[in-house]
Amino acid sequence: MKCNHKLRSHQENLDLVDDWVDVPIGTEVVLKHDDGHCSLSFTRSAPEFLGGHTPVIWLRGWAACWALDRVARVL
Repeated sequence: MKCNHKLRSHQENLDLVDDWVDVPIGTEVVLKHDDGHCSLSFTRSAPEFLGGHTPVIWLRGWAACWALDRVARVL
């Protein structure tokens, strides 16, 4: 099993959520999957913390939330 996940500090997580706070619900985003491929979706929530520590966002077409570090806005 390969794991390239970098643990972020609490402040880095807060900064990541702050970067997404003003992004409107319905914004088009690109998702990076575990196998490296990407797909498109749209936000359906504001960012939040899962378990008090992991910044996530809910997306259309997915029953689970996605970690914010796996999501990028389409510009």
